[in-house]
Amino acid sequence: MLADPPFAVIEDRGAAGVVISGATHGFMVEHASTFDKVVLEILGLAERAYRSRVAEETQLDEALAG
Repeated sequence: MLADPPFAVIEDRGAAGVVISGATHGFMVEHASTFDKVVLEILGLAERAYRSRVAEETQLDEALAG
């Protein structure tokens, strides 16, 4: 995770939410750099989850082909 970000990524049962302190309805423009960091963090979580699932499926396929 990024060092001391002004946001918190909350993960629960495969879902993620984000709390950005001081954000308003136009936060994507008003806090563009924070928004970009949040998007990259969420994409990183998704990428890690995807890679983990692919690895598990590969192991299962190899075990079944065995």
